[in-house]
Amino acid sequence: MLYLSGQVAANGAAQINQSGNSLRLCFNSAANTTAMRMAVYNGINCFRTDLHINSAYESGYITNTSDIGAQWLGILDYATVNSTNWTLSDWNASVSEAVAQYPQIREWEIWNEPEYFGSSYQDWNSTHYFYMIRSASMIIKSRYPNDTVVCFGGATTHPLFGSNSVAYEYPFYEQAWKLGASKYCDAISLHAYDDYQQYNLSKLGYNGNGLTMGGEWNYTIGLYENLTHKPIWITETGLESPNSYTDSNEQTLYMNQTLRVLSASPFVKRVYWFQLASYPNFPWGLIQLPYFGFQQMEIKPAWNIYVNFSKNEGRKPSLTTAPTTSMPEGKTVNSTIASTTAPAAVNQGPEPQNANNKGEVLAALVIIVILAAYFYSKRRKTAQQT
Repeated sequence: MLYLSGQVAANGAAQINQSGNSLRLCFNSAANTTAMRMAVYNGINCFRTDLHINSAYESGYITNTSDIGAQWLGILDYATVNSTNWTLSDWNASVSEAVAQYPQIREWEIWNEPEYFGSSYQDWNSTHYFYMIRSASMIIKSRYPNDTVVCFGGATTHPLFGSNSVAYEYPFYEQAWKLGASKYCDAISLHAYDDYQQYNLSKLGYNGNGLTMGGEWNYTIGLYENLTHKPIWITETGLESPNSYTDSNEQTLYMNQTLRVLSASPFVKRVYWFQLASYPNFPWGLIQLPYFGFQQMEIKPAWNIYVNFSKNEGRKPSLTTAPTTSMPEGKTVNSTIASTTAPAAVNQGPEPQNANNKGEVLAALVIIVILAAYFYSKRRKTAQQT
């Protein structure tokens, strides 16, 4: 069932909401400054990340990227509390520390996938999650009254890990809401993924009707809208590419269909693609970062879909894959960017050290040393034999 302006479409077809619902597009961040500058330069400046306490690298990274225009949704979760056995008092202390250490952040999400990842806080039931929401919201609002608190941390919109997944999760959040969470939440977070078994898109070919799973997605979105009457943020959705099931064309199809379905809902206000950049063996991003053996940054076709849609303020999904990515010189790119220089039009601020680039340089140096030692040894043996 598809909810259109408060009504249900019986056939579940993905249609564009003609009332002009504006959908803001964002990214789950991969810690790479060049990729983030490209996103900001092309009009996408909202990002999502876990928050660690007392991390000089992460604090510096968020500070420096905020200087170039990035706006952050910070996740208060297992990374923040950083313990396998903790109490509500520990949680409160961690939240207070995070709010103090990240003054650039104005939006806060309470845990990532609470019902899936769970916690060591007693028996982790709805009551305990409500206590976490309440105390975190009070701590945040006492310091920054206008900050946004996002609850539910990514409740699933589709039976990703079994046909009863939504049925299993929904009562957890429903009970927390009935306990009074509505007083402490400004928006709610859902995660929209398709079934892993259909990642080959054998049942998802674009036919004008959107995702095969669009009906289930929108049915669940309707459940949470009816429960909370709060803005809905899809804080994760995406399709990895390439892997053994998908390629870049299928990722593009998936994105087109996803944007059609989510833009049709008047309740969904934001979408965070998972994620901005890809690393080796983690190909979820729309930008493939350079690594040893591949020295150019590569743009996947779905990037252009996302940028076009965002530039159109999320009112209609662009179904073209024409190159639209702007670079500082006014050039456009298709699939490969020859230079990874940050856009000159953006205030760059101090350049944070990229941990991944350091690792790549170190690996290259190690290989060079090994090869040099090998050829030196071989040369000595040859000389001795002669």
